[in-house]
Amino acid sequence: MANNPHNEFEIAPGVKNTDWQALKLSPQSDVGAWQEATTMFRKRMERFTKPARALMEHHDKDIRLYSGFAIIALDCLLIETLQ
Repeated sequence: MANNPHNEFEIAPGVKNTDWQALKLSPQSDVGAWQEATTMFRKRMERFTKPARALMEHHDKDIRLYSGFAIIALDCLLIETLQ
């Protein structure tokens, strides 16, 4: 594992934890900061919703029918992330 002096890690595709922390959001933050935060948040949530949706909409009927456990596991991870 490479030395990481800033303890950076990816929280969403193309978004590092330090990117999120640098926003320092408050009610007085400008619209651009809030739009950037919304984009980051959406990317983070899509880590869970895209795979679940892919399973639910899969062209193979067996995958759609027998993926319930995996979908619920992804849902639980999403809930934990929101918490």
